[in-house]
Amino acid sequence: MRPSFKIEPWVRVSSSFSEALRNLITGTARGWWIALAFVFVVGGTTVFDSLITTSLIEDADRFRASGASIVVVESAGQIVGSACEGMQAADGVLSAGAIRRSPSEGRIASLPATIIPVFDVSPNFGSVLDVTLTGHGSGVILPRPLTDTLGLQTGGYLTLRDRNVAVVGTYEYPSDGRKTALQHAILNPTIAGELYDECWLDVWPSNAEMGTFWPLLVNASGDTMGQMQVSQLNATLGVEFDGSALFDKRPTNGASFLSLAGGIAIGLLWVRSRRLEFTAAIHAGVTKPALAVQMVMETILVFALATCIMLPVQALMSPGRDLSSLDINAARNWILGGSALGLGVILSVLTVRESTHFRNFQDR
Repeated sequence: MRPSFKIEPWVRVSSSFSEALRNLITGTARGWWIALAFVFVVGGTTVFDSLITTSLIEDADRFRASGASIVVVESAGQIVGSACEGMQAADGVLSAGAIRRSPSEGRIASLPATIIPVFDVSPNFGSVLDVTLTGHGSGVILPRPLTDTLGLQTGGYLTLRDRNVAVVGTYEYPSDGRKTALQHAILNPTIAGELYDECWLDVWPSNAEMGTFWPLLVNASGDTMGQMQVSQLNATLGVEFDGSALFDKRPTNGASFLSLAGGIAIGLLWVRSRRLEFTAAIHAGVTKPALAVQMVMETILVFALATCIMLPVQALMSPGRDLSSLDINAARNWILGGSALGLGVILSVLTVRESTHFRNFQDR
């Protein structure tokens, strides 16, 4: 016979929260085990996807750092410097600058037997090489190894055999497969409105359709189109890096689906493991909506607990990696898993039937 006292059909949120907290503390809710299972399934999927995506980002950074994203359009003495620099305004072109071999030679007073090639460059060419400016006004740009060898200081002067010139910038140009012409060279910035031999364009992300613009860089007078050549500054890492395609083909592309499925499965199993408790509550007069509210509260607490566990785990599994750019993607998978956990819990609670109470009791 049912108890004669009346139980309100809806338990107040504060009471539900208190009950959920007591269940979590006493172990009735099995909160720790559910939190650990959630971290293992959803958290593991999230971390693995973050590591895979981070690896792709590092490959992209390596591609760019090697100079592989720099396209070299060459037409001896026919590249219009202003047109080359104007390409920087185009979508996908991060920087652009023109360069040509200077007829003059660089003979350093302290190294009289060494001839260092000199290149005239357009004003914006330094941005293609990520030049570090160390001075103001006119002067030359040198590779850092040369300044280290000569002991030149920031804003110092390079003593040539016939004159002194200010060093206004330095650049890194490692021997990693890129064209070697600028490894030991003197860059002399000039004006853009002249003709050059090459136009260097940092195109990112890789876009083969940009090739339709390259003929516009060549001087229209004369038959020079047949002499135009297009190459990569460094082709050792491949012709292009299609980050979007690689991201779509990554092994963890279905991480969101796995988080969703994993969260629902854990929620269903969680309620199923406590079916005797819930059928007893319904038998005592507690409504399913009231149970659902209480379980939502428990789910929130368990999700918060799992988050506290997950944060240091993610840090330990990704030492030395910067995952800041992945926060949105990782948070989306994590929150999706938490929402799925709540959905699985609610669906499972609503399917609990009082008629199975004595059978559950006998099974226990």
